[in-house]
Amino acid sequence: MANVTKSASQMFEEEAARWEETEMQIGCSTEYGVTVLRCWIHSDGAKADGVSERLKRYHAAAEETMKNKLGPHWYDHFLRTRSCCSICGTGFRLENLGMCTHCDALIGYCHQFDGGMAPNGNLKCPRCKDGETVG
Repeated sequence: MANVTKSASQMFEEEAARWEETEMQIGCSTEYGVTVLRCWIHSDGAKADGVSERLKRYHAAAEETMKNKLGPHWYDHFLRTRSCCSICGTGFRLENLGMCTHCDALIGYCHQFDGGMAPNGNLKCPRCKDGETVG
């Protein structure tokens, strides 16, 4: 049987289901994880795939967790962090890098189209070739 990678939609929906089953314990508890979820939920791919009410509730809870943990402006502070493109090393602020839903790749403008398109219309990650690049 072929190894089939789950789509970002399937992955996030399963995460939300686990959250609900485990009495609301947040799975994505890092700034990176919550930002990837936030960006994916607002992406064209999410609009094409659809976002369940459970996933919307999970996202709101994850955002609240970050707000309580790091303060009300955690997202803006996080996006001001500098990092670099995982493909070529060019430096950017995180606000100018795409993030992969499946691996820890950060993708700059320099390589955003190198992975092609996912079936839902989001860009695919040029590094892992499985995830969607969002942000």
